[in-house]
Amino acid sequence: MLDYADLTDLLAQYQGVAAIFDDVPQDADFPYVVIGEDTGLPWDDDVDTGIEGTLMIHSWGRAAGRREIKLIQNEIYNALHRNSFFTDSGRAIECVCEMADSFMDPDGITRHGVQRFRMIMQFND
Repeated sequence: MLDYADLTDLLAQYQGVAAIFDDVPQDADFPYVVIGEDTGLPWDDDVDTGIEGTLMIHSWGRAAGRREIKLIQNEIYNALHRNSFFTDSGRAIECVCEMADSFMDPDGITRHGVQRFRMIMQFND
């Protein structure tokens, strides 16, 4: 079972709501997390179907220093890395963090964290 309560609790500390988006509202307050780009290659055999691919997760914050982004990235890592979980269409057999990075955005005030997870998904038939 996917447990991301620590992540949503952490985000709610900053702004009162757990801000996880796949389409960021124009007036979104910082910090927030965005479910980003994905890739996928289908696989199947005589019994199962699925996709092996990657998922990018972006973290955005404006606190001074890297602490805020690193805390958020840590909770994302804890929620996804080496965990299997179910979705409406199937289950993640494997989910592994491949990389994480954080840097200052060109505006000079916004920190941006990026994580890439490799996943193997098996679909419900």
